[in-house]
Amino acid sequence: MDFICWCNNNEGFATIILSTLTLIVSIIAIVVSIKTAKLPYKKKININVIYNEVNEKLYGCELYIINTGNRTIGVTNIYLEYNNQLIHYSDNLNLYIEPFKVKKYYFTFEQSKIGDGSADTKIKIHDVEQKEHVFQSQIAMG
Repeated sequence: MDFICWCNNNEGFATIILSTLTLIVSIIAIVVSIKTAKLPYKKKININVIYNEVNEKLYGCELYIINTGNRTIGVTNIYLEYNNQLIHYSDNLNLYIEPFKVKKYYFTFEQSKIGDGSADTKIKIHDVEQKEHVFQSQIAMG
């Protein structure tokens, strides 16, 4: 009973509590609406890599680029690095991948550049917005 009387005597107290709750609910609503608005523009790619031996000196790399996002992605550059050394570089590519589609890219490189293949390789893909997508894998020597 004392609390109710105190609230009646201090009218600003209830106003402060209601204003604070309104502010918190408004912030939550804004954050949710921003995240929902960005959802159709999500950009994400994955890759599947298959290495095969072409001959005694060359390896081939079949690179399947999978667009798992919600918008078209344009690929401009593809790098293959082994022990932080550049092995292959593709410049000015015009690969455009629709959402939930796959594009194949094939290239060859010298086996001597990768040694025994025990270290990780990095495949770096740059899109038209210059975002870098980095993937690590290991070359199975056979």
